[in-house]
Amino acid sequence: MEFSDRKVANTIEVTPDIQVDVDDMNMVVGIELLSLTANIPITELTRRFHFHSEIPERLLRQIRPSVGSFAAAFSAEPGASSATMGQIQPIG
Repeated sequence: MEFSDRKVANTIEVTPDIQVDVDDMNMVVGIELLSLTANIPITELTRRFHFHSEIPERLLRQIRPSVGSFAAAFSAEPGASSATMGQIQPIG
């Protein structure tokens, strides 16, 4: 998930399936989800990392508990497809 077009200064591994990209000011640029079954530790992410204020926590909560469950729920919506899901852009 890309939250900013700023240059990535560092990538921090949160779990083997989740990496957080931060800029030179330690603001989250993006979150790399390396597995559709990754459990996303929302509380840890919001506690450990700084998100730009325009990125609502609800965006992260929508994909909880895993990317796979989010993908399944999204594709279950009438007219939705995996191609459409790939076009989702976060707020910001």
